[in-house]
Amino acid sequence: MTLPPQHRRRLLVAGLGLVATGSSTAQARPIRLFVGAAAGTGIDIAARTYAAPFGAARGQPVVVVNRPSAGGVLAAETVAQAAPDGLTLLYSSLGPLAIAPQLVKPLPYHPITSFTHLARLASGGFAIAVPAASPARDIPGLVALLRDKGAAANYGSSQGSVAYQLAGAMLLGAIGGTAMHIAYRTTGEVVAAAESGALDFIVDLRTLLQPHHGAGGLRLLAVTSEDPDPGMPELPPLNRRYPGLVLESWVGFSAPRGLPAAEAARLEAAAQATLEDAGVREMLLRSGAAADWLPGSAFAAFVEAELLRLAGIADAAGLRPS
Repeated sequence: MTLPPQHRRRLLVAGLGLVATGSSTAQARPIRLFVGAAAGTGIDIAARTYAAPFGAARGQPVVVVNRPSAGGVLAAETVAQAAPDGLTLLYSSLGPLAIAPQLVKPLPYHPITSFTHLARLASGGFAIAVPAASPARDIPGLVALLRDKGAAANYGSSQGSVAYQLAGAMLLGAIGGTAMHIAYRTTGEVVAAAESGALDFIVDLRTLLQPHHGAGGLRLLAVTSEDPDPGMPELPPLNRRYPGLVLESWVGFSAPRGLPAAEAARLEAAAQATLEDAGVREMLLRSGAAADWLPGSAFAAFVEAELLRLAGIADAAGLRPS
């Protein structure tokens, strides 16, 4: 049957309306941002701070989904197995993408080929501290102390991140020293042990150690970031004395493998817009991190380089399973 022209026009308009409505509905669907840490933790708070301006730039709501597990493996696995439709993202970081691959065998995803890495957003280092009563007043003093004590030297970190242990191992490797690593359940426990004089040095987040900096507590000596920490710029980066001795915690956004290039570009642009947000800038300053932008392809190359670099450090520290 041939429809009259006016009927054909009505159907065409109706069809266009359906297409427009479908597109609007898809755009309004929430993005799920998977975070490998519990709600209320520092990682979770940072992810939520990024989520708000990211959602605003995309014109979509962003729902943070917590999947806490050792090293963030569960969150990364969930995203790696999701559909590449731009609606499931990983708050990617050093833990699940560069450290877990050294320790977890078999890993349920590949840190490069299982993802479309969208952007690196920020990075920040860790702090090296000694007891306030330690004779070591700077890094050369700590090196002299460790060499003098030899195999009797020790250092500690909390179990919150293997990165702290790796940072200590990097320092020992740079000076050709040895020291026993002692793991504590929490930052509070490792700080208490250091303050009592039971440890020669410790590694943790600067923001967690700084309140103990001073007489009767700790003495912060240096940071492991490439540049000075904006919260304590007087602390020298270790790489000024030992070139290449850098270990930073970095964060970004990643999607499942197979995400269309056009959608990846849109998500990358929205991620970059978050770094202009006042709340994000304040959060970074408060946490001791700094904006450290890398677009998707450069971020993927960076993750691959970190994997290779940390493999050697983990081997030297005896952390990698045989």
